[in-house]
Amino acid sequence: MPGQQEPPSPPLPKSGASSTGGSPGSGGSYSSSSGGAGVSSSTTAAPPSGSTLDVDRSARFTSLGYQNITKLREEAAKYERMAFRERARSAKFNTVMEKHRHRATVLREKEQATLAKIPDLETEQQEQQKLLQMGASGTSSGAVQPHEQSKIHVRIRKLQQKMANLQRRAKTLEHKAAHHLQIASQKKVLSDAAIEKAKQWEAEARQYTLMADRMQKATEPESFAPNLGR
Repeated sequence: MPGQQEPPSPPLPKSGASSTGGSPGSGGSYSSSSGGAGVSSSTTAAPPSGSTLDVDRSARFTSLGYQNITKLREEAAKYERMAFRERARSAKFNTVMEKHRHRATVLREKEQATLAKIPDLETEQQEQQKLLQMGASGTSSGAVQPHEQSKIHVRIRKLQQKMANLQRRAKTLEHKAAHHLQIASQKKVLSDAAIEKAKQWEAEARQYTLMADRMQKATEPESFAPNLGR
């Protein structure tokens, strides 16, 4: 319209400003988002620390080791009980053996005491035989009547019977003593066998105890503590 001025046209934005203004904002937002994504990905993808795994592994190893140690010590205790049982059996056999030996010794003493009576009877028998010979010779100094001679014969037979009985009793005592000695020798063999078994069980118990000690030493914390930082 005449008499009115046209409004001035708005200034055009500068290409440099618009290009630089838009790109920094967009670039800044992209860089921040990309930076945040990078940080989050780095935090989630990081593997767990090695010390934690080592601690867990060592704890499991320790628990399993203690279980094995307990089993080994139980086995050692079992073999020790078996060894004690065999030694008790050996002691029992030794007691029975000594009883039979004592009985055999007593019987031997009775045998010797029985045999010691025979020489006196033999001496008396010889005296009676001398009297009988004197009566048979008919000497005046030592004449023996016929009825006296018959008495002497009876005495001699009685003495012979006593000696025979003593010899039989001595032989019986000897047989009994030999029987007791035989039983004592058998008990001695059983006692020695029990001692050998006890020694074997004790050796087994020592082996299990040694294995348990070695394993316990291997499962102690100070044995694997230097490996935790690797």
